[in-house]
Amino acid sequence: IQNILGLGKATHCAELPYLLWYKLDGDNRTYPESDIRMRVIISDLLANFIKYLNPTPKRDPQLQNIIWPKFDSERLRYLDIDLNLTVKENPRSYRQIRTLY
Repeated sequence: IQNILGLGKATHCAELPYLLWYKLDGDNRTYPESDIRMRVIISDLLANFIKYLNPTPKRDPQLQNIIWPKFDSERLRYLDIDLNLTVKENPRSYRQIRTLY
């Protein structure tokens, strides 16, 4: 799986356990601190998007004071959502995939 172009740390629907607070393996008794922190991050981003149409409408310590920049087709900036939020540019292989379509 690691050789698939564009595949990173998360797979399709990997965010659901954080949003719905369940584990895919069925053991819902314990959660590591990192999972609890990730749930707060994802929940805050989603709630802000629902309320403001912007996942980071203002600097917020819960979201590490990050502002998710608006999309522009030249710089291709995006938010890398991990325990340390980071604004990055040009997701790997995006320009290659874009030329195919």
